[in-house]
Order: sequence, then structure tokens, then C-alpha cells
Amino acid sequence: MKKMIGIVLAGLLLVGCSSQGSKNRTTCSGLVDGLDTEVTLNFDDNDQLLSMKVIGSMEADSEEQAEQIESMFSSDEDALKDMMGVSEGMSMDLKVKGKTVTITINADVEQLVDVGLIGADDASEMTKDELISYFEDQDMTCK
Repeated sequence: MKKMIGIVLAGLLLVGCSSQGSKNRTTCSGLVDGLDTEVTLNFDDNDQLLSMKVIGSMEADSEEQAEQIESMFSSDEDALKDMMGVSEGMSMDLKVKGKTVTITINADVEQLVDVGLIGADDASEMTKDELISYFEDQDMTCK
């Protein structure tokens, strides 16, 4: 799970702030630390990253275990977000359906700039293709 957050943060830190424009989207998927993971990257017309959405799903051993995970999230959401590296400018949601636990993390690059997680002066050092290659190097498939 921490590796997934690391991938998200690394991806976000390796690109600069975004400019406005229409979005184009790339989705990368694969198995990360036992989680079926899907990363959606939204880019503007200049291939600057606008936002990133990460969805990780796992099967609990039982519905009861999945409900316990949901209960822990509900009772101490802030602590769980801190543990997973989710900070201001990012959002996290956890849903349970049967034994399936799904965690969704959204990060908007502009919000991350606003809260100081990404410097506004940082120019994009990675192209869209390089960012996709980064995720493919993590054994993810991007389309």
C-alpha cells in the first residue's frame, strides 16, 4: 500500500504545475503490493499533468474483515490518511462491497501547488511519455 502512495507522490513530484486546457487521459494498471491498481493521469494540451487518480482494490479474507477495515477508516480517517501519505491537496475514499476493499486517491496538481507540495516554479522535467514510462517500469500497463 505504501508503495502505491510512493508511486503517486513520485509521479506528482516529477512534474511541474499545470496550465489550463482540454484534458487527455492515460490509464495505467497493474498489481502493486497485492493491490489491483489503476492510475488515471489527466493531461492538458501541452502534456502537463493536471490531476492523478489512483484506485487500489484488494480482497479481504472475509466480509467481516472488509467491514473492520471500513470501520477503522471511518473512526480515524485522518490517521489512516497520514499513514498512507495523503495530505492537503489530495483526497482519499474507501469503499467496501462484500470482501472487496477499494481505496481511491485523487490529487489535483494545482491544489498541490497551492499547499506547497509542488513548487510553482518547477518546470515539468518529464514529458507525458516519460511519466508513462515510469509507470510501465513499475510493471503497470498504460493505455
